[in-house]
Amino acid sequence: ILYFVVCKSVTTSQATNMAQSPLLAPLPREIESILSLSRFIIPRVELHVPLLQFILRDRNIHDDFNSVRFSWPLNSVLTIRGMAGIGKTTFAAAIANSMEIRHTYNRICFVNLGDQFIANGGVNNITYSMYVACMRDLCRQIGKQADLFYEELVYLPSDTTLTKAAKSLQAIEKAKLQMSRLMNDIKIFLVLDDVWCHEDVEIFNFGEEMNSSFTLFVTTRTLDMFPSAGACWIDVPLLKPQDAVSLFFLESGRGHPIPRDEDFFVAEKVVMKCGYLPLAIRIAAKVAKAYPDFLSSEDDLEDIPSTIGNVQDASAANQTIVNLLHRSFSIVTDADASYAVKICFGAMAVVFHHSEDILPWISQSMVEMLWAQLFLTFEYMTPYLPKLREYRLNSMNDITQLLYIMGLINKRNVIDQGNITNELQIHHDLLREYGKMTIVQFEKDRGGNTMRTHPSFDNTESLSRRNSSDLEEITIELHSLMVDCYQNKLGGFTESEIGRCYDSHMLHWLPHHMIKARNLKEALQLLMNRSFLRNRIEFLGILEGTKQYASDIQTIQKGDQSNYKKRCGTSKDENLASKSKLNDVLLLIVKYLTDINSQSLSKDSQVSVGRALVFLGVTEQGITMWEESLDCFQKALRIFRGIGLEENHQYIVCILNHINSLSVKPMLLLPENSQYCIRLKYASRFDGNNAGLPLELSSHPDKGIVLMENFFATTSFTHKNNIHFAGIGPKEGSLTAVKEANYLRCTNSNRILRYYFSAKSGIPMTWSSDIEKSLKKSEWIIREDGKVSPCGAPHLCLASSPYTLLALVARGSPNQAIFENWVELEKSRHRRGNNKKGILLKLKSHPNYGIVALSDSPVMSITFISVLLLYFGPAASSLSVRFTEHKELLIEDFGGLVFRPLYNLYEIGNFMSATKDNCDRPRLGGQWQVNKDGSISPVQAAHLALGFPVVGNHVIPADIMLKEEKISTSSDKSMRQHDLLHEEYLNYISEKV
Repeated sequence: ILYFVVCKSVTTSQATNMAQSPLLAPLPREIESILSLSRFIIPRVELHVPLLQFILRDRNIHDDFNSVRFSWPLNSVLTIRGMAGIGKTTFAAAIANSMEIRHTYNRICFVNLGDQFIANGGVNNITYSMYVACMRDLCRQIGKQADLFYEELVYLPSDTTLTKAAKSLQAIEKAKLQMSRLMNDIKIFLVLDDVWCHEDVEIFNFGEEMNSSFTLFVTTRTLDMFPSAGACWIDVPLLKPQDAVSLFFLESGRGHPIPRDEDFFVAEKVVMKCGYLPLAIRIAAKVAKAYPDFLSSEDDLEDIPSTIGNVQDASAANQTIVNLLHRSFSIVTDADASYAVKICFGAMAVVFHHSEDILPWISQSMVEMLWAQLFLTFEYMTPYLPKLREYRLNSMNDITQLLYIMGLINKRNVIDQGNITNELQIHHDLLREYGKMTIVQFEKDRGGNTMRTHPSFDNTESLSRRNSSDLEEITIELHSLMVDCYQNKLGGFTESEIGRCYDSHMLHWLPHHMIKARNLKEALQLLMNRSFLRNRIEFLGILEGTKQYASDIQTIQKGDQSNYKKRCGTSKDENLASKSKLNDVLLLIVKYLTDINSQSLSKDSQVSVGRALVFLGVTEQGITMWEESLDCFQKALRIFRGIGLEENHQYIVCILNHINSLSVKPMLLLPENSQYCIRLKYASRFDGNNAGLPLELSSHPDKGIVLMENFFATTSFTHKNNIHFAGIGPKEGSLTAVKEANYLRCTNSNRILRYYFSAKSGIPMTWSSDIEKSLKKSEWIIREDGKVSPCGAPHLCLASSPYTLLALVARGSPNQAIFENWVELEKSRHRRGNNKKGILLKLKSHPNYGIVALSDSPVMSITFISVLLLYFGPAASSLSVRFTEHKELLIEDFGGLVFRPLYNLYEIGNFMSATKDNCDRPRLGGQWQVNKDGSISPVQAAHLALGFPVVGNHVIPADIMLKEEKISTSSDKSMRQHDLLHEEYLNYISEKV
């Protein structure tokens, strides 16, 4: 809120008021235009204050700035450098408009060199005619006659190129001297905007021949490799997250007057997707303001780069982001050389990124190896090599250096296996999207397999999904180049020697390259290679090595298999076999981590093993390997508890949250005002959607509508009668459905959603075939708020049971229930008569819990039977029961219902109910016994006991199963984003399926 208020106060109305003051230097119309088009300007105090301090420093004080000591000069040169769209021009205008500058100087001037270069085409440094035009414009700004400046340069037919260049330079120096004399005795502050060639700065440094103060303020995208002595340089960083959020609020009009939690949640996502780039944020805000539903779903947030790519922004002279990025390459004035450099940049953007690490640091040698292979392998690219050499780009390293100078990539030095190596990183997410666009255009251009005369990107459908097919094709080829490079490198080694030849890039990237190249079989073989696993873990570390494995498996699972199937005709059986192989890979890693944890490891190493197991559990959860996922979480939990971490430690809390996400509750019909009603996340998108949408929930964090049989054992009755109960479980297991008329049809099984028996409160939901009898119970209304109601009972809605169902489990299982009053209950079993006192079914094994009924809908009438589903819930609501003379457990309330398993089946996993036949001769209920350990078992199946359901063969801790389902609010959602449980887990989870 502080940033919101500060930024809101800095508006262009201040510039208007200041411009009217007679005590201040007038602003040129160019700066006034910049300020008027920028409705709000972020006060970048961390840059603004030191720059003003440097410009206006006292002549008698030495000021240490940027590691260089300065005395007071009449001629100050300051340069701010940053990528396109970062706000350099706006920032320079804000500095020029500051009270301090306009009080100190007599005249504020502005010259944009970039516009001159674009207008004249084919040049990237200033010519004599361009210089004269700039001088005449400066005369206008300082109030002098421009008659002194006209093109008087005359070339003779005999003049050589060198002679013409010398004449031009002499004329420019003469004009510079004339302008210095005109400016003498005037305090000048000159903004030289969008400099492409740093040699041009010197010819605008008029202060060298002046007696009065002169400051030259330069903005540029390129790096000056040989800065002049005394020059002050500042790299303009991306906006801070809080500043970026403030800018989005102000420009979009959202969150007025005070943003809500959900506003902050959306704004944080938007600015992150815009890469904290001011221009991109302004455009996204503009689109969001014009189309309020633009950011209504996560898919919209994911598509921000492609959505805003071609939208114009008035504050940037109606430039689009794509055009602005095009201009970054205009520094290379030869069209063919510029095209080739763009392709190299695009190849780097496409090949080197992971879904969970979009902008990774990559070995410079590997990037340049890719480029070299690109020119050698693709015949279309071969003719561009001479063009690059003509432009003095003689090696791949020269291209690297050029991209770095242009501000498109970052560089750093790292120590790799004892050697200092260089690493590269694409500067910005939007630049990566631009790189993808150039590669798509490249794929289209090379269709004719001949070199284009004038390569152009003007008609490119930039950042559009329409080009996904072309992108897929070229992506496969580029990754295949990387795989070929490594196969050539390893070709001369035996299998035993190869393990010693793995380098850091191979350990990070080789499986990823194989997967993207559609070499799925080879990738799985490499991932199953024990030598590769050991090297990866030892070199990258336990946690990072495991994360790389998780990333590779995630890449296979996320769409690559479906693409492989589309291309190669993979059958369903082969697809299942691939999943089985993924399972094998994951089990191999789990075994490796378990084995090394059994050794004498330090506490820190054990923590790394635990965290690695959590990552594997998350990965397994993402591919619906529920039992294996739970196994990893429980192993990690034992490790953390074994080394003495407190229960409130962030690692343990995080694991318990993961385990809780695997818990499954039944889906019921409840009154529409019930707090447990669910809301579909994509409710507004079902109409007209034929592909199907996941039944994820906005009301329940990380949950969706699932098949309960995917988690719990099915009974013989449900299997025989084709009954498939619906539940609320982890979102990774969410079913996909389409809306046909008023029916919800599951796209996987072709079943439709229906209620069991009749539309009454408490009735469970099932997925059934569309026989006529089912259709009558299968019509639904999807409301605007995401709630779902039966057409015949709009007062009811789909809901999640807040509690866990009581079930039959193996006697002695960790999930059997131990009762607090078991002794009294056992004694009452032997008493005679109907005056027995009821005994509360409170739990001893889990204090504060007991067996309860659902308060919203305690008893359901199904034909001639009254049915009560039994749950674990708060101890205060525990049911009171007593034994009948037939050893039945009778509930004192609700008219004398007795315990019995569903369908009278005594099988592990079957759920419990209490029923009463509404007839003269009702059936007897089940017979029960109290065991000496405090558990309760069926007499006819003493090997079973009442307890909590299990996932597959694994037990979810009962304290988690008993946890009441929490209904999500926007505040909860926002808080989860800021929770410090464990940032790495949250980041990884947010990027998985």
